[in-house]
Amino acid sequence: MARRVLRPVGGVIKLADSGREPNPVNLDAKFARVSVGVHRLDARLMVVLDVEQVLGSAAEPIAA
Repeated sequence: MARRVLRPVGGVIKLADSGREPNPVNLDAKFARVSVGVHRLDARLMVVLDVEQVLGSAAEPIAA
């Protein structure tokens, strides 16, 4: 079974858009729906989230 580890934010990393790559074909579909691409960092892959997509449902007004 695959394990996902979430790490706390340790700082801000500035990355050039030119270094962003398309989502890999084997990226989990749940991540792919909210991702705009990936950056390769050393031996790791960082998924770049589309914040509007992630928070989209939370930003919609709730009827009273």
